[in-house]
Amino acid sequence: MSKLNLSKTVIGYYPEWINPGLPPEQLDFSSLTHVALAFLRVNEDGSCYETPAFTAVRDELVKAAHAKNVRVLVSFGGGSRAALEEFQKMTVSSVQIKSFAKWSAAYAQKYGFDGLDMDWEFPNNEKESAAYTEIMVETKKALLEIGNNFYNEPYYLSLAMPQGKREGDFFDVVGIEPYVDTFNIMTYDYYSDRTGVCGHNAPLYKSVGAPLETCLDVTMNYWINLRNMPKHKALIGIPFYGRGWSDCAEINDVHTVNYKEDEKLYAVIEQNFKADWEDRWDSAARVPYRVNTKGKGVIGFDNEQSISEKCEYAINKGFAGTIIWAVGQDAIKGQQPLLRKVGEKFR
Repeated sequence: MSKLNLSKTVIGYYPEWINPGLPPEQLDFSSLTHVALAFLRVNEDGSCYETPAFTAVRDELVKAAHAKNVRVLVSFGGGSRAALEEFQKMTVSSVQIKSFAKWSAAYAQKYGFDGLDMDWEFPNNEKESAAYTEIMVETKKALLEIGNNFYNEPYYLSLAMPQGKREGDFFDVVGIEPYVDTFNIMTYDYYSDRTGVCGHNAPLYKSVGAPLETCLDVTMNYWINLRNMPKHKALIGIPFYGRGWSDCAEINDVHTVNYKEDEKLYAVIEQNFKADWEDRWDSAARVPYRVNTKGKGVIGFDNEQSISEKCEYAINKGFAGTIIWAVGQDAIKGQQPLLRKVGEKFR
């Protein structure tokens, strides 16, 4: 068995569209234990399909990761409406679910992936909840049938999880837990165009004056204390992007409800929003933000300091580690400072 690079699990999602901006050979694999290629899409009959961008990077990513002792996962689905509907159609019968389980296991074996990651965002009723549990049970069964992966280990199996109660109540944590290695919790996107407030994208704790109670700490308390998720299988989420609003002057200001928030990659924030912008630190939420000194404009994001504190939080709370959405979003002039910081904290 090949020893993992870090003391905690770090799964970096590698979106197919990141390449050629960050080709696999340029990724800082020393700061990862796993890289998840996103996304393979689901057909109604249980088979799946690749986009051309996915196909173009697939073999190269597997080869580069294995050369650096990093496990490679393939992630199914994604956050789009189309991906959600594909999962809903595929899960209408046990026949299709079992077909998907066998197809996905065979796919992992064929192309050298070391495990699978499910990203159905999200089941929203009891029937879909039961179907998701069945997916994990049948997929684990199919993975066990094909033996071990490239590292002579059992194939890894994880799934993406929402922030809390609204969607979280439709996840059967107790029923799923025996079949998965980690629960990948997306502790970001707390404020968006839906909230009407220019709040922090991923606060560790609640900001003073913030209208919503949700934050990373509240999310983890929900999953661990209310839903019986085992800490040793829980991964917190760290975003390498932020959100900006042009109609606000300070964090937690109300913004126009119909205004579409602007997602900004960390690399873009650092390179394009420096002049006429001032850095500030929210000592309650433990995250930075940036304000326009010449007029309106607020950007909430994560930097090396906030990421360092989130990694320390994971260590102190006994969580399994982190997921990252997404590797490559911090790439600046050949450097990946946020990814490097995660690696430093868990090394």
